[in-house]
Order: sequence, then structure tokens, then C-alpha cells
Amino acid sequence: ISEIHEEVSQPPCAPCGTVGSPCPIGSRYLDLGPPSDEFSDLSAAIYYPACEEGEDAAVAAGSFPVVVFGHGYQQSFGDYRYVWEALVPRGYIVALPDKLNEATTVDINEYAADMAHMADTLQLWGKDEGSPFFERVAPAVAVMGHSTGSGAGIDAVATGLFEEVLPSPIVSLAPLGHIDSIPINGLSPIEAAAK
Repeated sequence: ISEIHEEVSQPPCAPCGTVGSPCPIGSRYLDLGPPSDEFSDLSAAIYYPACEEGEDAAVAAGSFPVVVFGHGYQQSFGDYRYVWEALVPRGYIVALPDKLNEATTVDINEYAADMAHMADTLQLWGKDEGSPFFERVAPAVAVMGHSTGSGAGIDAVATGLFEEVLPSPIVSLAPLGHIDSIPINGLSPIEAAAK
């Protein structure tokens, strides 16, 4: 993660008037609704640069790029605390779906739609005067994931599910490849990666 940060060279966070210091981490746990009529509701954890650490803290001044991170099959977004703890203090918004930790089967197409829905929702909140994220979301999105979450991210980008901003880059940690049978079904990330 540190190497990725150096490559994208996001400037240091300057929250609420402090210069050159790491951002405190704010968090919100939200119901984003379904990505489309054919899929179920999505809950997400969102971690962001804040004026002070804590749940529902005010978003720090600035415009922050978004990292959407998909967690692995039968894991929780909380298993990836190291991701938001590394990226948020450096000035990134990190959004993680909370859907698969108790799932016995996974529709990777729905998971891909969830990841795009998170990124699109944050971009729209950045333009909404009534949102706490108003003018705080940069028009830049990266997709990261582990295992099934990584495969879903690849599928989301390859199939053009993002409506607001096309993600770049895609970072995969031990990505899911072939989908041979239940418990995971949908578009093979290996086939999608060819696009």
C-alpha cells in the first residue's frame, strides 16, 4: 500500500487547517440501497479524512480521491482495517461493501455492481449540497480488492458498470480467477481482465 501511495503521489492531507499532518479517520456506515432493481440492498463502511477521529465526524477540507475495496468471500470489511488505516491519513476516501461475510453463495455480477454503486454514490454525494461529502470527493477512483472482491472489481471495470468516473488503477490482492462452481457464480474475472 505504501508503494502504491508513492506512485500516485497524493499530497499530504491538511485537515481543518493543520498543515502537513496525517488526517484523522472519520467513518460512516450507510445503507446505499440496491445498485439496480435486480439486486439487493447494499450497506457500506466509508472511511474518510476528517477534522477529528470518529463516527460521523465532519469531512476534512479538501477534495479526496476514492478507493473502493472489495473484501474476500466469507470475510468482513473489518478484516481490512489496515487498508483504510494506511490510506485515509494520506488523503483518500475508502469505501468497503458489507455483504459477503455470512453469504453461502456469491453472485460476482452483483458484487461488481455493488462496487460500482459505491464509487458512483460517492461521486454524486460530492456534487450534492445536502451531503456531508459535498465538494470533498475528487473525480478519481481506484478499485482494490482481495480474492472475490478483487475479481468483482475487475468485472465491474471490464463491464463498464461505473457511470460517474472510470476507475484507474485496479489493484488486486490474490485475485479470484476462474469461477468453476457454486459458491461463486457470474462472469469469470480472468475473462473480464482480457478487456
